[in-house]
Amino acid sequence: MRDFVILAVAALLSVLALVQLHIFLPAVAVLCYGFLTIRMDDTTVLDFMRYAVRYFISTQQYFEWR
Repeated sequence: MRDFVILAVAALLSVLALVQLHIFLPAVAVLCYGFLTIRMDDTTVLDFMRYAVRYFISTQQYFEWR
């Protein structure tokens, strides 16, 4: 619920910035925030991306051949 309220307020402010100042960068930021806060089974897209970076890049993998 908190993410939805933040997204709604930010979308309203970005629409006002777009109409008054002709700047679309806040709208892009709101869309990115909206995408990153999509929840599925109590995991957000941002959490999934963190897990993927940790698994593929920052954590050493250990394999043992038998």
